[in-house]
Amino acid sequence: MKPSAPGWPAKGRQISFRSVLLGSVLAILLVSVGLVGLVSYANATLAVRKLSGHVLRQTSDRIREEIESLLERAVLVSRVNKNRYNSRELTYDDFDEITEHFYKSMGVLEELSYVTR
Repeated sequence: MKPSAPGWPAKGRQISFRSVLLGSVLAILLVSVGLVGLVSYANATLAVRKLSGHVLRQTSDRIREEIESLLERAVLVSRVNKNRYNSRELTYDDFDEITEHFYKSMGVLEELSYVTR
């Protein structure tokens, strides 16, 4: 058997400087890529949550505005009907007359006319 060089272990596998350097660079590279990926994923998740919340708020506000607008128009039609009833222009005794009146009043406002189509 050949004696080993001074300063090196006598038994076991010797690791070259090239292998140590390559392993260190690869480890640093993998850790940095992993951290960048993790931070990117967290940032994208946060951005999606914010955006979806914003879209939902906008959608609910638009729906609320549309419903309020339709209700205002329906209340207006109801007031007109009530005023006509109170002034005795409209009587609830004749079903055909009342049906025709409601049909015409619904057709006046385009938003409410989907019932008459």
